[in-house]
Amino acid sequence: MATIKSLKSDVLPSIQQCLDARFSSFSHEVYQHMLWLDPANWGDVKSEVKSLQFLASHFRVTVENAGGIKFDESNLEREWKDLRVTVKHYYRGVKARALWKRVFIYRRNQFPNVCLLAEIVMSVGVSNCTVEAGFSHLTAMLTDRRLNLNHSTMEDLLLVKINNLVWSESDRNDIIEAALEKYMEPRRKHKLDKPSCGLGAPIKRRKRKDSGARAAAMART
Repeated sequence: MATIKSLKSDVLPSIQQCLDARFSSFSHEVYQHMLWLDPANWGDVKSEVKSLQFLASHFRVTVENAGGIKFDESNLEREWKDLRVTVKHYYRGVKARALWKRVFIYRRNQFPNVCLLAEIVMSVGVSNCTVEAGFSHLTAMLTDRRLNLNHSTMEDLLLVKINNLVWSESDRNDIIEAALEKYMEPRRKHKLDKPSCGLGAPIKRRKRKDSGARAAAMART
């Protein structure tokens, strides 16, 4: 009994302290402003709009360079209020994952700015497992027989390997066709340098004697 009590009083608090330190990044304010993604956390509209505006400011470079639409932060509040009404009437009780999937498919034109921000936020990794996986892929590619790979080639191979499960079948076909076109481009013709040791000089052939003169010389002997 004394051992169990000592475990509870000494060991468990130490484990709790280590876990808190290990996952301290989850208390970052960026993660705190992501709670609006789950309808179960919906409450005060004003605080949710502030979270949307905070994330739009935090990911400013990303949203401004995202393709497809021009991000307009001024429409976030209106779109968010309309989205809540839409969910209340058409998607009540739907879980967060299924909800956003339907919103992305059927309501993107109605809520373009909210959808873009939600996609960016959902792509944020909650751990460094993606980075560690990238290092593992690079280690597997850079073997003893492939040490001459340049950085651009390794970058392309890593991009293909990591995004293999993300790309659709049409995306893969487009990548293969682009690679084939690049490979089949006309290659530059290389000219051989002139040999410096006389190996490429034309061979001088000795003139052969006339066959008739040779026969006459043999007859004299």
